[in-house]
Amino acid sequence: MKRKESSLMSIFLIILCFNSIIYYEIQDTDLSNNNNPINELIPQNDSDLDDDSFQNDDSFLIKKDLIEGDFKTLAYFSGGGTELGNDLIDDPEYPNDPENNDTLYYPNVLEWVTYDEIKDGGHIPKELYWRALSIEPITWPSTANVWHQQRERNNPHEPSKMFSPVFTEDWEISGRVYYLTYITTPSDAYFSEYINIDMRFSLHLFNPVDQNKTMLTSVIQPFTVNTSLTQRTFSSEIGGTYTIPAGYRLLYDIEYRFSSIPSSGSLLMYTGYPAGGAGSLTWTITDPTYGNTYTLNNNQRMAGVQLYMHSKEFPDINVYGVTNNTVYSSAENVTVDVTDGSISSYRWDGGTWNSFVNDTLTQIPAIHGWHYLEIKASDPVFNNTNVVMYKYGYDASTENLILNNAISSDRLEGGFILDFSVFNVSTVTYEWDANGTEFPLLSPYDIVTDMFNGWHNLTVATSDFYENKTYFYIFEFDSDNPIISLYNVVNGSIYVPGKNIELKITDNSTFSYLKYSWDSGANQSWTEAPSNIYTTNLPVTIGQRTLEVYVEDVFNHTSYSYYEFWTDDTFFNVDLVNLNDGGYYQGGNTIELIVQRSNTTCYYSWNSGPETLRLLVSTSLVLNGGDAMPTSEGLNTLTIRTFNLTHHEHSFNFTFIVDNTAPVISNIQGYNDTRNLGSMEFFIYVEDNFITDNTTLIVEYSIDGKIYQSLPYDFIFSLLPYSDGDHTLDLRVRDLAGNIAYQ
Repeated sequence: MKRKESSLMSIFLIILCFNSIIYYEIQDTDLSNNNNPINELIPQNDSDLDDDSFQNDDSFLIKKDLIEGDFKTLAYFSGGGTELGNDLIDDPEYPNDPENNDTLYYPNVLEWVTYDEIKDGGHIPKELYWRALSIEPITWPSTANVWHQQRERNNPHEPSKMFSPVFTEDWEISGRVYYLTYITTPSDAYFSEYINIDMRFSLHLFNPVDQNKTMLTSVIQPFTVNTSLTQRTFSSEIGGTYTIPAGYRLLYDIEYRFSSIPSSGSLLMYTGYPAGGAGSLTWTITDPTYGNTYTLNNNQRMAGVQLYMHSKEFPDINVYGVTNNTVYSSAENVTVDVTDGSISSYRWDGGTWNSFVNDTLTQIPAIHGWHYLEIKASDPVFNNTNVVMYKYGYDASTENLILNNAISSDRLEGGFILDFSVFNVSTVTYEWDANGTEFPLLSPYDIVTDMFNGWHNLTVATSDFYENKTYFYIFEFDSDNPIISLYNVVNGSIYVPGKNIELKITDNSTFSYLKYSWDSGANQSWTEAPSNIYTTNLPVTIGQRTLEVYVEDVFNHTSYSYYEFWTDDTFFNVDLVNLNDGGYYQGGNTIELIVQRSNTTCYYSWNSGPETLRLLVSTSLVLNGGDAMPTSEGLNTLTIRTFNLTHHEHSFNFTFIVDNTAPVISNIQGYNDTRNLGSMEFFIYVEDNFITDNTTLIVEYSIDGKIYQSLPYDFIFSLLPYSDGDHTLDLRVRDLAGNIAYQ
């Protein structure tokens, strides 16, 4: 706030919505000399100012200096002052005319005014004087050689005192005090005996609260009867420098003492009798240090005092429109406001001072980096100077680092070149997987990735003029060829014709080509399976059978496998065609079996229940409809009882685990609609009713509606790769039976 007034003594995961709020942490002066002191405060390397502990803290200033100014001579006079009441008369027996008995209305307890207020006159005269007559014994001193107050002859016999206004700030006073008086006595004054009269002019610190006073200095002068109306100047020295506390006054006091008390007499004495009207008064003080001349127009006589004082009040400086220690992307307006009447100026970055009156508008320089606004304001009387410095940053770039050719969580090929753009930074470093080894990132700011496989995180750290900032990325890499392996059979083995063959094909990315062929025949395609299990069947023809598998991923990594099997229909055997013994299913599945070299009589039963007779057609046994796999959850056993060609009985057992209950994602809803730091990790707990080994569960996620990606065991999802703002997360979990849970 601008201080307009001056004191009397002064001159002046179903879809899981979450917010990832990512916090980046690493975290006596010659003012006319343009090179001093700003250059001592601005480091040669601005990056050294990266200290987030003061970020956006208005209380922290780069510099705040209060430079005390000079002592000045100031003159004050009685004429035109305000009459003061009982609160400043330390003798309660004589209140300040409570009954209005002073018909002449010559008040004696005054508040002085400044020279500038009285110099042109025209004010009601006020006076400091003493009238003493034998008929008014109250005005006579009662004790010899004791200082007495000079009092008014008329009721209520006020003492003559002159006070300063109350000080609203601390001041200091020192040096020599000069007193202006007009001492005069009429010619009819007489005393019955010869006496000596002394007068004492003194200056005191006065506390209005308890009316205690402390004398700072005084001067004693002899008084002579029949003194003509003459201007008198006296002076005394203050021994040191004293503080005038705020709330105190100064007291200019006049006292007298008699060497003895006469039995009778009459005396009328004036010590400062103003007279308005024509004419003027000139007070000249001849002193090499304190010399001055004061001219009071329209006043012929006056009491006054000259003091050597110094105010300890400093101009206020306020800045609006911007926040200290803050970075702006545009050249913001800065309003500077100082106490009215101050001598003020400002400069940017130690440059040229720009003067202004009361307030001004400037702008943050539109040059990238920290900028320092230095402001000084001095009061015009004592030169008390307030100097402050603020720090503002200018950065037109919205980001210091941009990855141009990928986004976090992308799947990349090993050896991929990450292309970064870097803006207004001093240093850039990076490290992989938080392993503690940092590498400098130099122009053209490309990172050639290693031949990684799987998930790897990248940390890029930048330092600019304002702060250290950290960027996190995570990528899934694929540097190797796909892996092909047999899942339920052994290469080179003999099987019944039509036997189901399962292969496991895995890769760190997705497939663009999945082909197989039997006996060098036509290529057939598989659809990519989340379980990575791919199924075909042995040809029914007898003999050597060859299986060729060719796969290619999206990064053109290829794999080729060649397998040999033999089919033989000459031995007695029962085998599954479309399912796996010990496999997980949802129930109700059709069962296809090959019963080879039997007498066509075949019995089957489920879970040791009643047997059902089936006569075989060729070698195929199909159980469907009501005979299909039971839907009751748990272990279900299929028993096949049949006979070979010599009518010997044989039994074959096949087990299937029926599971038609989806997995459970137990805790992810607790993260829904929450705000989290970018370093947050979600621990996704999943469970299944028939699978105790959670590593066999397939957990996949999709962020912001993108394609699903696998989440490796132990199923931890990190927010590090993602930008600030709202994101959606979809989860799905698949068990071995194909049941899927979504969140």
